[in-house]
Amino acid sequence: RQRTSSPPPTAMPASSGHAADVRASVARAAATRASAAPPRGAAGGGAGPGAGPGGPGGAFGAPPPAQPPVVLSRSGKVYTVTGASNVRAGTTIKVTTERPTMNLTLTELDKDSWVVFELPQFATAASGTAQTSLDALRNASETSYFKGTDALWVKIVSTGDSGTGAPGGGTSVPISR
Repeated sequence: RQRTSSPPPTAMPASSGHAADVRASVARAAATRASAAPPRGAAGGGAGPGAGPGGPGGAFGAPPPAQPPVVLSRSGKVYTVTGASNVRAGTTIKVTTERPTMNLTLTELDKDSWVVFELPQFATAASGTAQTSLDALRNASETSYFKGTDALWVKIVSTGDSGTGAPGGGTSVPISR
């Protein structure tokens, strides 16, 4: 059996704060800092409700169907995410994709560190506190979302150390169109 490896993470320039990873792949879902992956049980989402026999991906261990790419943009730069990408806490990242659903997850950030995601054509955040304006979202101190006229905006705030002595957290917000 031939083994293949995933491509290295795509680095995104960062300005200040603590680094995080943005994930768009379900292939390496463990120990990442931020992710944009299909929810468990969704098409290509790995094991969970609806997963076929043979493990993640479907019947007899077949790989999940290919997901549309996730494109990150910030400060005029555009990056297609195939694995993980470093971003800085305290930044706003535009995320475009044709995926119908995704999980946005931040881990391994200091408590109260945050990232704001602009998600054009998305409509629903399954968790977080609804805010009445983009200014209210930016000023929020907890994970929140704001539905604008053309985009969903999600601010994910890290819950901090998981008790291991290292930065932790694991705040996740499922989003959908």
